Amino acid sequence: MHFAEQMALNHHAIDDDFMRTLRAQFTDAQIVELGMMIGQYIGFGRLLMVLDLEDLCVHSRMSWDQWGLMGRGCSCSGLA
Repeated sequence: MHFAEQMALNHHAIDDDFMRTLRAQFTDAQIVELGMMIGQYIGFGRLLMVLDLEDLCVHSRMSWDQWGLMGRGCSCSGLA
């Protein structure tokens, strides 16, 4: 969680000490994967804000159906 917070709020503060702490818990490949996912979520959230779509649920019926999650986890009316 701290990695995501730092990426979102103060990525310039991620230094060698921070990376050593991450490497004590994760492999380099895992750190890259986490960083990519964090970056995608940060970017998507910023795009939604710029387009004034933050309150719009972006989950499609198809994706919820495919995972058997219809009615769970999404607060959109009409999906359940």
